[in-house]
Amino acid sequence: MTLLPLFVTCPRGVEPLLKAELERLGAQDCGERPGGVSSQASRETAYRICLWSRLASRVLMPLSRFELKDADSLYAGAQAVDWPDLFAVQRRFAIEVAGRSAAVTHTHYAGLKVKDAIADRFRAACGERPNVDTETPDIRVHLHLDRDHATLSLDLGGDALHRRGYRTRAMEAPLKETLAAALLLRMDWPARAAEGLPFWDPMCGSGTLVIEAALMAADIAPNGQRTRFGFEAWEDHIPAVLTRLREEAIDRGREGRKQLPRLIGSDTDGRALRVARDNAQRAGFGEAIEWRQADALAVLPDDLPPGVLLTNPPYGERLSSESDIIKLYSLLGAHWARAFGGWQAGLFTGRPDLAPRLGLRAHAIHALYNGALPAKLTVIEQRVVGAGLGQDSIEKGKLASYLGAALVVVFMFVTYGLFGLFANIAVLFNVAMIFGLLSLLNATLTLPGIAGVVLTVGIAVDSNVLIYERIREEVRAGRTAIMAIDAGFARALATIMDSNITTFIAAAVLFYIGTGPVRGFAVTLGIGIVTTVFTAFT
Repeated sequence: MTLLPLFVTCPRGVEPLLKAELERLGAQDCGERPGGVSSQASRETAYRICLWSRLASRVLMPLSRFELKDADSLYAGAQAVDWPDLFAVQRRFAIEVAGRSAAVTHTHYAGLKVKDAIADRFRAACGERPNVDTETPDIRVHLHLDRDHATLSLDLGGDALHRRGYRTRAMEAPLKETLAAALLLRMDWPARAAEGLPFWDPMCGSGTLVIEAALMAADIAPNGQRTRFGFEAWEDHIPAVLTRLREEAIDRGREGRKQLPRLIGSDTDGRALRVARDNAQRAGFGEAIEWRQADALAVLPDDLPPGVLLTNPPYGERLSSESDIIKLYSLLGAHWARAFGGWQAGLFTGRPDLAPRLGLRAHAIHALYNGALPAKLTVIEQRVVGAGLGQDSIEKGKLASYLGAALVVVFMFVTYGLFGLFANIAVLFNVAMIFGLLSLLNATLTLPGIAGVVLTVGIAVDSNVLIYERIREEVRAGRTAIMAIDAGFARALATIMDSNITTFIAAAVLFYIGTGPVRGFAVTLGIGIVTTVFTAFT
């Protein structure tokens, strides 16, 4: 089987993701390079990459690499390629130039030299030359200038692969589809979509993130709508291979659409939402995506289970002042902590200095580029959103409380007969148990959460000491041990219940009205009170 050399380009910072994707698609000997990945692939795999790659900007097949001394050497290197063996003279072609070289400083001039070399090679072989078409060529020849060398390649995709075909209109500074796909992969969206978790972009603009999320969740080939690829103008093109791959892609997409999770895009701009709806309609998701006109600082998840929250908020030119930008990010973080506990959140911005303004702890930060602009994706895992008080953390706290209560019951059975030591041991054990439970509640315990632990420990100590003192009073009054325990416990329990119920209500109110740090205090306090009262009953 003949392997074709490939160089697949991508946005900067996406190279590791692209390498993994190409390997999944069947490419061999993949190696990361700045701005892309080199590899080898069979003809079928090369076709599959053009059809299925979500990250590739272009799929280039290098034809020749030669030393570049001046314009004449560029012409000679280009003319040495057997162009008539690659495409017919009736095909229209275009030259694209990238890179730089001191030998040929003007890229337009470099493109003209290559065009002349191709035309002269055809004229010598066929007696005529192919026409140039810079708008809709059949064949795109890519020239890369790299200091003292030049590389000529065929663009197998034809047009840039980020142009999926669904976005004919876009709002200001939209994300390229390939970069949007990279952000979703960094958020592990395919795995979360397979679990049925929802996706939400609260500042969706023209909807690129939401539509790319839908394409991934439905297992739809990102370039399946493309009417023509560059390799279809090859002399060696095998149409039957592409036809089979397209049919497989259609079958996979048909099955994938049956299991789409909830997909939501919201924005305050009604015009942007109209564009997003049109784009989604062209992508085949007219009814599958929910679009809402709403402020990102006011949207609520309602009955949705925790899922993935990913957005590219405005920065710089789209806001009137630096203070407005800072205010937006601060309010956004507070709202996420309060309303989206348990969600995995991602914020992509060309102003990485603003990410800390969210006030949420980052699980991971990925450096990327939005065009030529350095940018970063800040990922906030669900146990960190809301100061670690997402649904998973609350459930974890409940489980820890049940386990602790069971251990306390076992302990009581073992030590119940040791009345003289019982109270002191119970206090020490209860203190240690509550601290352990609240540590299990949240691995990223915040300072307010620790304050809740300290207060809870105080309540536990006070409750146990109160029980012990009431029992001692009954013993001094002449009651037997069993009667003293019953009477002393009954007297102490009334006081414990009154004080703890009041404190628990206060904690519940704080949890309801508070933001992340306040919730951290409220939940640790609430779980501790429940554990303390349960221990007192046992």
